Amino acid sequence: IKIPKSFDKRAEKIFISEVSNWSQLEHPNIVKLYNFKVLPIPYIEMEYCEGSLEHGKKPLDESIKIIYESAKGLSYAHGKNIIHGDVKTSNIMSHNGVYKVSDWGLSKMTTSESVTLSGATPQYAAPEQISHEFGKSDERTDIYQLGIVFYELVTGQLPFEGEMAVVYGSILTSDPVPPSDINPQAQLVEPIIMKCLNKIKKERYNSMEQLILELEDYIKPGDETILLEKDDE
Repeated sequence: IKIPKSFDKRAEKIFISEVSNWSQLEHPNIVKLYNFKVLPIPYIEMEYCEGSLEHGKKPLDESIKIIYESAKGLSYAHGKNIIHGDVKTSNIMSHNGVYKVSDWGLSKMTTSESVTLSGATPQYAAPEQISHEFGKSDERTDIYQLGIVFYELVTGQLPFEGEMAVVYGSILTSDPVPPSDINPQAQLVEPIIMKCLNKIKKERYNSMEQLILELEDYIKPGDETILLEKDDE
């Protein structure tokens, strides 16, 4: 059960947005919302999970599994015209070895005339969430944020760290250190990560489904947990 820490007008708006969007989503890679109430005490009753992802480096095969399963959940949400907008390690949960996306409080419907996603965690924010010069937020915003998570999983650190102003400035103007410079094993998936992290939306994957298809090259058919060595051809 999740209970908001505070419930002022802003928190109320976020809570209502969260439950209205989340209640439409039922997928194995999305934490299931069972029930909710707004009055007299707001709360969310959701699927039990063992915990969220911890910060730090993980083995490459596990990192790919996490991103692959999270992308499947996000792709389903995008099919419902819902953008998450705050994809980060703490919003990816696990239950019985399955990874699931949680916390849809900043999610937005893409059917509105103008999609704005504010309030994202600074280190995971996409350029378009900071500056309108990069366009408006859309499904590719979630792709960028999932790329940040991928980077963190294979390197053990975030692409941009420091004071908020420094982080925002780096997101808008700097390229991250290539993951393979930090972890040579990351070279296998580095092109995928760097494409997700392109500052220009049209240079990223056009859809979460495209990212999923790329990741399937590293998954054995019938077993979504095992990394495949790619041919040297």
